[in-house]
Amino acid sequence: MASAKQITYITDLAVTAGYGKHLSSRLAADLPRDISFSSRDASRLQTVQAWAATLSTAQASAVIDWLLAKTKTAKAS
Repeated sequence: MASAKQITYITDLAVTAGYGKHLSSRLAADLPRDISFSSRDASRLQTVQAWAATLSTAQASAVIDWLLAKTKTAKAS
């Protein structure tokens, strides 16, 4: 299970990368293939924070790395 620090960091990075605090189809479409959520999960888990809490530690680390790359790209634009 993802740590509290990872969950907070994922939420902050998602907002910084332009996804907002709520799960969206845009975020779902952009996620790496091995880390995703179903539409059923998206309706049940309304926020990125709630979704991040369902990730394993390894998945959370991968999402953080991915969001960091997205954030750097967003800041460079």
